[in-house]
Amino acid sequence: MVDSVGYADDIVVWAVGKDKERVKKALEIAATAVADYALRHYLALNASKTQLLWAGTAGTTIKLGSTVVSPSKVVELLGVKFDGRLSPAPHADALLASARSIAGLARRLALHLPPCHQLLQEVVRSLLIGKLSYCCLVFAPMLLGTPPHSERLQQVQLAVNMAARYVAGHRRADKVNVDQLLSKAGLPTFNALITRSVALETWKAMKTESPYTTYFWPAPGAAGRVPGWGIDWPRQQGFVWILSCGTATHCGMLRPC
Repeated sequence: MVDSVGYADDIVVWAVGKDKERVKKALEIAATAVADYALRHYLALNASKTQLLWAGTAGTTIKLGSTVVSPSKVVELLGVKFDGRLSPAPHADALLASARSIAGLARRLALHLPPCHQLLQEVVRSLLIGKLSYCCLVFAPMLLGTPPHSERLQQVQLAVNMAARYVAGHRRADKVNVDQLLSKAGLPTFNALITRSVALETWKAMKTESPYTTYFWPAPGAAGRVPGWGIDWPRQQGFVWILSCGTATHCGMLRPC
């Protein structure tokens, strides 16, 4: 199976199969088609920036024109990073670094502004929500996960709590309840941002005539799989999507640039 998806000037091609060589050949054929399309429309592909990710198996190189593309451990799709298990764990690590950086900025601003100052609240809130809410839907399976995945989300939340302390003017020794601390600082929890994103996408799927509605909203008590994606939904009520990759399946993903 070979498919592709594009957004603006970004395109991703992926192939799934039982045989690694067939997947490699399928990716090279698809890459050639993308390169030919770009050439016909006077567009230039940057092969040096093209990313290749193998999921669930050891990778091998592929050819994009005259350039050999080597496998990467992480691929970035529209600003979101995934590893070879199709997990957004690398993206969580990047968000953690950003959240800690914003907390550091809040600490420096708090030296010049009084606690809960409107300017301090707005700056920190805007930076945190803008950074953490982008594509946070990908973390939905982690909410009910086990370490180390759920631990990554906890670390992000701890960074948000740290920023809230600087905004509200509290120290760790004050032992203020986290809910009260975040409420005083005017900051949401990371879980709240993820849940809000899931609820919004679910509502959009239910209210529009999207062909994926039946995939994301199965009948109560039913179990199923999104064809070709390895996405399972559980039998219990609710909406949690678990990305899985069987050991017998080879999946290659190519992102030409």
